[in-house]
Amino acid sequence: MDKKEISLIIPHYNSSKKLERLLKSVDNNISTKTQIIIVDDNSALHEIKKVKAMIVRMPRLNITLVGNNSGFNGAGAVRNIGLDLAVGDWILFADSDDYFIQGSGLIISQFLKRDDIDIVYFNVTSLNSVTKRKSKRHMVYSELITKYINSNNITTENGLRYNYDVPWGKLIRRRLIIDNSIKFPQIMTSEDVEFSIKIGNLGRKITACKSVIYCVTEDEGNSVSKVNENKKFFTAVDVSVRKNLYLNGQLPYHEFKKIESYSILFWTKYFLINKIKFIHYPKLIYKTIEYKKQLRGKK
Repeated sequence: MDKKEISLIIPHYNSSKKLERLLKSVDNNISTKTQIIIVDDNSALHEIKKVKAMIVRMPRLNITLVGNNSGFNGAGAVRNIGLDLAVGDWILFADSDDYFIQGSGLIISQFLKRDDIDIVYFNVTSLNSVTKRKSKRHMVYSELITKYINSNNITTENGLRYNYDVPWGKLIRRRLIIDNSIKFPQIMTSEDVEFSIKIGNLGRKITACKSVIYCVTEDEGNSVSKVNENKKFFTAVDVSVRKNLYLNGQLPYHEFKKIESYSILFWTKYFLINKIKFIHYPKLIYKTIEYKKQLRGKK
């Protein structure tokens, strides 16, 4: 195999139509020196056939399609499979229902020869796939980029390193991941948070780019059972607790407090929006109290 500059890892599950849009955006923008790894998370057979046919129609792209035989389902498990297969100097992640913006390849290529940096954080945008209007999904990450570029100091750098907690929208040196044995945890939601804060903490030098390279799409009205919704909610709470306790142990306390992201107000709002039964609310209060106890012990 020719030397690859980038390994692009794409989890896929029953979304071949949207995956085709993503791959077309890659074909139009990303260098041919890119290894594309699609990891299918046990999609329906007819979907897998569509993906295979799609790959045949795109001979310019260097695409590897593999299945998830790990015994674990979810984006974290399939991204780990992609990381094991990656050979590029840099890692990019993309979700199958998103796409790259026109001109993104040229923007990304400006950083490929930078030996002095481990992570490049890019600006992103977002789109509601139902209304076709711009959504707010990207705004927190755009704000982190803007603050860092406008005022590069320890607080804005920590904000970027630790609160840009999604895998897409960033170029990651593969050696950073290999040398520190960083993997995605096998959990049902928010698996990207723990991965992102670890690379953010262990990366030597980082930089940011104000140019938009990637569009995140959002759907409305996802139908998930309330049992699963409860489990997902408290998994996300647990991840937030672990994230903040990890940062509390890594940073001086005064710097940690500037970027602390656990908030009972936020989780209460999330609780209400998702219409989780009120009987579960004391569990959230208990987790918050235990979190605060552990913080006080680390001052």
